[in-house]
Amino acid sequence: MDALSDFGGTPGNGYQDYYNRRLDKAVSPLDITHNVTFNFIYDLPLGPGRRWFTSGVAGQILGGWQLSTLAVLLSGPVYGVTTQQNTTEAASAGPQRANILRDPALPAGQRSPQRWFDTAAFEQPPRFHFGTAARSVGRAPGTANFDIGIMKNFSLRERFRIQFRGELFNAFNRVNFGIPATTFGSPQFGAVSSAKAARVSQLGLKLYF
Repeated sequence: MDALSDFGGTPGNGYQDYYNRRLDKAVSPLDITHNVTFNFIYDLPLGPGRRWFTSGVAGQILGGWQLSTLAVLLSGPVYGVTTQQNTTEAASAGPQRANILRDPALPAGQRSPQRWFDTAAFEQPPRFHFGTAARSVGRAPGTANFDIGIMKNFSLRERFRIQFRGELFNAFNRVNFGIPATTFGSPQFGAVSSAKAARVSQLGLKLYF
């Protein structure tokens, strides 16, 4: 690993002071406190070999359907706050971090994409001083994503099967925000300007043999 960068490219990467690495002790940017993933595939009990509509036209139409879901629920990654200009006048390995005045976390009711954390909780360090903020000072928004699929299987012969697939990625079209801007003094400081993909629909046809 490059000694000048953090795991995962966390804002605030690189250590400030060559001679005091204790300043960089913080929550790892790899830390995702809550990580829940689950999936299931459900064969509808309809059609030949199932419980209901085992024969006839109805069995052919209603049989062979499957439902699937993949869900991913994650708490947010950590972020750090750096300054636009390094005023330490020292050959530090990474960008200068800001001074921290208080906990920057806002109550849930006050957080918004325009102001994810308390921007007034930071200030520019005086010249010739390193910033007092830790490498990780808060958490970005979390992620909740559900992918849903519906499949219909058609048996042609003993060796062949065709599957029609309809899939929705981020099925509920939830906005999963990215990491807020973390450069102190920048116009977008504290605002979130990125997000993961919106709902995506996909149709497919697969031949199994």
